[in-house]
Amino acid sequence: MLEAVETTNSASLESCVFWSEGQSLSVPWLYRSHDIGLNDLRGDLVPRRVASASQRKCSMIKVWGRPTSINTQRVLWALADSDIPHELILASATMGPDGHVSKGGAAFGIVNTAAYRAMNPNGTVPTIDDDGFILWESNAILIWLALKRAPEVLFGGDPKHLARALQWMSWTNELLEPLLHTLVMELVRLPEVQRDPDKVEKARVAMLGPLGALEAHLGRQLYVAGDRFTIGDIPTGAAVYRWLVFELERPEMPNIAAWQSRLSDRKGFRTHVASRDLHLSG
Repeated sequence: MLEAVETTNSASLESCVFWSEGQSLSVPWLYRSHDIGLNDLRGDLVPRRVASASQRKCSMIKVWGRPTSINTQRVLWALADSDIPHELILASATMGPDGHVSKGGAAFGIVNTAAYRAMNPNGTVPTIDDDGFILWESNAILIWLALKRAPEVLFGGDPKHLARALQWMSWTNELLEPLLHTLVMELVRLPEVQRDPDKVEKARVAMLGPLGALEAHLGRQLYVAGDRFTIGDIPTGAAVYRWLVFELERPEMPNIAAWQSRLSDRKGFRTHVASRDLHLSG
């Protein structure tokens, strides 16, 4: 459910509005993220009164991104698990309320504005503003949140856990994400006439190697960095979940299945990752 209130971005990027129910987007706009699925991104706008923006502004982290971005999902998962108040401002050069721009719809925008490029010269998402501290790249943001905001929740305050978490976060970016990008483009986002089944098959086969290594690793411990949850499970868990949602041919991987079941109990996973619409729509 999305809550509505008019507010103004303190960086003067945009005037923004919180909405309940769905939305027929007139970008740019802002919402406070709770349980978000595809239906929350369409439909009629139903404004609702909540606490004023001035009451919340100082305590909230601003996040620029989109709910279907797996990198944005990482940040939203950590924020939800840590009960950190946050605002999500929809931003993207390639995705909008009607899916990928290759299908003819408009992008959410914002990322190519001068104000956004001053924060993030790459024009990518996510970017955060934590009380004036600007940071981009999802793994860097996760490290910041773990060190600054929620060390006990996100790595148990143990530097060894944090180092091992970063190890698997880097592994995910290097070995899983490029293949997942191919799969999401070819299975979901591109118009059907532009899709290439050969690319899907090559990516599917290539995924099996690193997933086999993860399966063996999780046979020795409950989570990627040890026997407790850390931020290392967020990028890895979201990536593997998206792979599972695609339902491509794969061998049984019981250790991964058990790990995914443990992750599914977490607030951030349930709120920002679990909806299949967030992976199959676009």
